[in-house]
Amino acid sequence: MKIANIGSVIRNRAACSPKVEAFVDPDINLRVNFNDMNLRINQYANALKDLQVEKGDRVALLLQNSLDFICIFYAVAKIGAVTVPLNTRLTSSELSFIVSNCGAKVLVSNTEFSTLIEGIKVEEDNQNDVASWVELELWIKIVEAAPNNEPEIDSGDDDNLFIMYTSGTTGYPKGVVHTHESVIWSALNWSVTMDIRYEDRILLPLPMFHVAALACVLFANQTGVTVVSMTQFDPMKMWGLIEKEKINVAGSVPAILNFLRQAPGFE
Repeated sequence: MKIANIGSVIRNRAACSPKVEAFVDPDINLRVNFNDMNLRINQYANALKDLQVEKGDRVALLLQNSLDFICIFYAVAKIGAVTVPLNTRLTSSELSFIVSNCGAKVLVSNTEFSTLIEGIKVEEDNQNDVASWVELELWIKIVEAAPNNEPEIDSGDDDNLFIMYTSGTTGYPKGVVHTHESVIWSALNWSVTMDIRYEDRILLPLPMFHVAALACVLFANQTGVTVVSMTQFDPMKMWGLIEKEKINVAGSVPAILNFLRQAPGFE
């Protein structure tokens, strides 16, 4: 029996801390606790199974930061498939290579990326194996009608969890494979190193298709921390959210810190 599945981590967190706020999207005033988020994850898992997604299949995500991104990631994990986060800033030709290289069976995207999707479909140099092109905004009604019971988990440990592609600055991007076990231990190490506490609140201005941002989401859910997500970085908005949402942890890079220092009223 497989024990270490990242999907079981979120299931256990929902059982231990059902009413603790798990995710906040200030742009649409969305607030979801761990219990409701896990139920939504289960709906996605069952909807993916209806798309004939099986253990080991690749599911590519071309999505903005959102509750849906997180829920699909965990849903894919629960049914033993493999997530491939796609950089929304790439061209259709660059995305086409990744989708073909990873062997994606399903690609889930936001409507705003429809032009990129059409470009991927007609790219001649990289023939893909995508069986289902899923537009999230149309799929969501099917997901909401799906049952929210826990799917049977028979994967984990050293099974593949997600593939993160490198930037490809010196050649074609390379898929870096992460397993359930490696990610669980990585998240635990992040939490311990940064002294993350239960019910801390982390602000995330980084895109979830980046491994640093995704790691923040994973250790937050593992530890019982609230993720406050930003779709687009804005220094003034970030300062406002730090104050309003009582943020005490934040994911960042040097460029973001530099812009924050230059914001009016920084002192």
